[in-house]
Formats: sequence, structure tokens, C-alpha cells
Amino acid sequence: MGAAADDGDEDVDDLWWDRDLVGLRVVTVDGVDVGTVVDVVHTPAGELLAVDCVGGHEVLVPFVREIVPMVEVPDGRIVVDPPPGLFDLE
Repeated sequence: MGAAADDGDEDVDDLWWDRDLVGLRVVTVDGVDVGTVVDVVHTPAGELLAVDCVGGHEVLVPFVREIVPMVEVPDGRIVVDPPPGLFDLE
């Protein structure tokens, strides 16, 4: 699972272009609306989805299958199964 910058034409399962992910709605596996993907951050350790949350803050979500089990580009959404506290602002 991963994201790629828009500099190629690779077509692989579980690989999305940044442009395909930005703008997608983010919902939990329980159907709770979390926010919208506003950016994909590429790091040596892997990709992070920058999510503009409903509460007005931004959260970086590790783009790994354990936390992001489904990416549904045609439906305009990403389903997340966040660990406790990921979207909390404390």
C-alpha cells in the first residue's frame, strides 16, 4: 500500500497517485466522518495522509493497511481504523 508522486505511469494494485487521494473523504470503519485528505506527505519511513479533520485541526495518518484498510477512489472515500487517540486533540 502506498502513494506515489505524479511522476510516472506505474499501474500497481494498492498504489495510488497523490492526486487520486487528495480530496477524498475520510471515514472510520464505523462510518464516522473524520475529514478530508488535503495532502500526501512522503517520508523515508513511508507515506502519511494529511487529513483536515471536521474539528478544524490537521492530523497525519500513517498510510498503512492496519490503519487504512480501504481506499475507495470511485466512491470518493478512504476508510480508516484508527488506533485510540489518533484523532484526539489533547
